[in-house]
Amino acid sequence: MQSIPRAKVTNCENVMTSMLSQANQEGQQDKAYSVSIRLNALAIIIVKNQLSPAATSELLMKEAAKYEAQAVGGL
Repeated sequence: MQSIPRAKVTNCENVMTSMLSQANQEGQQDKAYSVSIRLNALAIIIVKNQLSPAATSELLMKEAAKYEAQAVGGL
């Protein structure tokens, strides 16, 4: 059995590392976009319903709890 030259292995490792890095960056961008959409939706709810500061705070805390549950559940 012939071994693969180290240069080819290193090149493949570099390509894989680059691909994984790009996928991670795209995932982060997708998450940021999703959060921005959700924040805009919350802002619309707040304005449309003329929520008081207390109601706005409650709404934001509930939303934060959802994100926290996702983060903890994703571990």
